Amino acid sequence: MNKKQDSRAENFANYRNFMEKSQMPFNLDNLGVTPDNANKGAVLASLISMCYPKNESLFRYRRATDDNIQALENNHLWFSAADTFNDVYDSLCYINIEKLLNAVFKILPPHNLSYSKKISISKEYVQTFENLGKTRKIVCLTEDITSNLMWAHYAEKGSGFAVEYKINAITEFFMKSNFRSPIPYPVIYDDARYDITNDAIDWFRYSFNKDKGDKTAVNPIDGLISVKSTIRKGLDWKYEKEWRIIDISDNFEHNVKHDKLSFISPSAVYIGYSTEKYHEEKICSICESKSIPVFKMTLDKSSGVKLNYEPL
Repeated sequence: MNKKQDSRAENFANYRNFMEKSQMPFNLDNLGVTPDNANKGAVLASLISMCYPKNESLFRYRRATDDNIQALENNHLWFSAADTFNDVYDSLCYINIEKLLNAVFKILPPHNLSYSKKISISKEYVQTFENLGKTRKIVCLTEDITSNLMWAHYAEKGSGFAVEYKINAITEFFMKSNFRSPIPYPVIYDDARYDITNDAIDWFRYSFNKDKGDKTAVNPIDGLISVKSTIRKGLDWKYEKEWRIIDISDNFEHNVKHDKLSFISPSAVYIGYSTEKYHEEKICSICESKSIPVFKMTLDKSSGVKLNYEPL
């Protein structure tokens, strides 16, 4: 590993450490905007910027369907629910049920509710918090445009296309749109799911005290919880080098799996190595009308297995 790789690995480690150990207290009255949160937000943004790939670009692989080609033409960005993804564990949090049950039984008055009712309440909290990440809408991006696996898996065996966006352009767009999570987040790869047990316990205690009329009860929810619960994936997926744009503000309806947002034009478009001529011509025509550079993926002419690309 060279010095640049060492430095980037260290930057990722610092980002991960922040996400695992820092919290942003969430105040529903002001949408979490406090001086402390603003400072932490600036630190997080700085840590993420140090994880940017060298070309400061992210890519989105697409199948060459009419809907995806139309989205390219109309600058639409599709958000999807995590339960539509190809990883059964995607955004599925972990809850230590025994620990949660013990906490619930300590918080609830001993003679106020039956044992079965306490178990029922606990199960409701398990389901709510375990699937918290799956309620978010997400856009999946990658920093690797030359991955044979990515073209095979997400662009229908190289017969689709990919769009490129500059990270600063993405952030600028969402900041102007008052999107509450304007920064793309690098995915954290680990062999364990995100543990949300303590958050569930804290929320249960807060809700119980608030229902009793305690006006001093403070909302304990971490303002980053929606992000933390959606950016952790298993080590098997590390090759994807994924980044995510996450809707944490309920901008979209919960009862639909996919939704679109008017977005910026890509900085470039890449045609797959086996894209049909009809689709290639249609994509090139759209890009020409929008002054978007177009590249064609090609096989490595040496002994390598990475893909290359050349301008069309």
